[in-house]
Amino acid sequence: CLLYCQATKGILDYKNKTREVKSGDLVIMPANASFEFTAIQTEFKNSTGKIYWLNFKGDLANNFTERLLMKMDDGLAHVGHVDEVIEDFDNLLALGSRGYTATNVIHAVHVLQQALSFLALQLRLTDFNNSSKFDIDAVERLMRNNLHQELSLDTLAHYSQLSKFHFSKKFKEPIKFNFVFRTGANESEIIGSGVKPFFVFSGYADKRLSRKSAIQLGTDIFVSPFLKDYIEYYHINFPGESDANTSDITRIGVFVGHELFVNKFSVIAQLGYYVYYPFEYEVRYYERLGLKRYFGDKWFAAISLKAHGANAETVEFGVGIRI
Repeated sequence: CLLYCQATKGILDYKNKTREVKSGDLVIMPANASFEFTAIQTEFKNSTGKIYWLNFKGDLANNFTERLLMKMDDGLAHVGHVDEVIEDFDNLLALGSRGYTATNVIHAVHVLQQALSFLALQLRLTDFNNSSKFDIDAVERLMRNNLHQELSLDTLAHYSQLSKFHFSKKFKEPIKFNFVFRTGANESEIIGSGVKPFFVFSGYADKRLSRKSAIQLGTDIFVSPFLKDYIEYYHINFPGESDANTSDITRIGVFVGHELFVNKFSVIAQLGYYVYYPFEYEVRYYERLGLKRYFGDKWFAAISLKAHGANAETVEFGVGIRI
């Protein structure tokens, strides 16, 4: 059973509770439920008070009723004035007055389905709109639950009480900032020089393009102790070919990258260029390919391979935060 108040009010006695039903309220009760409703006529300028009373049944009626009751207060909810629903109910009344021919019955079934769909959508939108906090997960649930309905940006923005611009801005994830510390051990090309630890400090911003994809822009600071032995060896064997500062084992690079998100994991691909390069080791371009595992919304661990073209330099193990 369904009651929809257009421009009047009434008293509902249901489940041993007495409640006022106002204009724009929707009442839904399971089949064979016992209740009493008393209409109270009110005066509205240029408006005729109506209460639409509808009994419906079918294979999916109980399922439809149960799903809507989950979002209502014991069968009562305010959905406001929905012109499409009022028009559909008036059309149903008009069809009934013309007789129940096969053509009219088929038409009435489609009109009823449309009216119930509008009410279901309005109830979900009202439930979403009543939330005091903007929740992107609620928006996504609303969209998933109404795939058969046309949910335009205007509709979602209107029921969020936001402009399209501000709704879009809230719905899109803002730019995030990442800070990563990576380390490991490697050895220079000089045989017997020994394995030495290295340290990489990275900071970059990323911007989501979609749920699965983001672009990155950032900088790396490389501290590579193995370079000290390599630079000394180079100067001894090739004197005069370089005026590099043999004590400087730091390189600084800038990079662009892409991140592909797959659940809690992501795959990163970055291309960088050394802007601070005191000693010419390999080429000035470098690449990084890696895998990240997120723990919660912010923290992650990463493993990556850094290379210069086809020459691998390091395997990096890192931890970071995305804020």
